[in-house]
Amino acid sequence: DDVKQIGFRISSTDNQSENMKIQGQKKKDENWIPFYLALCYIKVFRSQPEPEFIYLSDARLGDVNGMVNRDLKQVVVGKKGDRNPQNDVGNIESTTLFDEEEAKRVITNKYDRSGEELYYKYCGEEMLKNSGLSYSIIRLPELNELNSGEFSTLQLKQSNDNLTTISRAEVAAVCESALLDPNARNVCFYLTKAKPGDKNIEIDPKLSQQFLRLKPES
Repeated sequence: DDVKQIGFRISSTDNQSENMKIQGQKKKDENWIPFYLALCYIKVFRSQPEPEFIYLSDARLGDVNGMVNRDLKQVVVGKKGDRNPQNDVGNIESTTLFDEEEAKRVITNKYDRSGEELYYKYCGEEMLKNSGLSYSIIRLPELNELNSGEFSTLQLKQSNDNLTTISRAEVAAVCESALLDPNARNVCFYLTKAKPGDKNIEIDPKLSQQFLRLKPES
């Protein structure tokens, strides 16, 4: 809506002449000091229903309650089928951000990331949630180098089971849609796609409908 009226408020105690201070409230209206107010511009912020910030996080982050080791700056990720990932904490020895052994491993396998990188991804999520900004947090599995993909098979889900690789083009398409969709506000979800020949999964090709089904963070 258009701004139809605007006002400015000043403190009257800062606009008194010396004569007025001596006389108290006597002749109050006759002793105001005239002044000139110049405005270069007025900046107005609208109430934005869409997300203000899109954060790309890591699909290995699930329910991290009890999994964050802040002393070692790591999120403990257990092996597949391990119901208590915290069991592996004793096996973590490195406290460096990225030691030589880890660097060699990541160079060999570009999809391998350090445990501390995962920790800082988690910290980024927490900072965003507490920032006061509206957001979409997209937790990504492995990315591939395909130029395009089958966008009709994309899935937005809030569990990290049965995730498959996705392309950077598909990630960009979801980010673009999230920036323009009010239903993508304050949600955290995993991005994946249906496997070829999987007929047991019903997918709505319209991302807006998938955003609508996501449960916002409290």
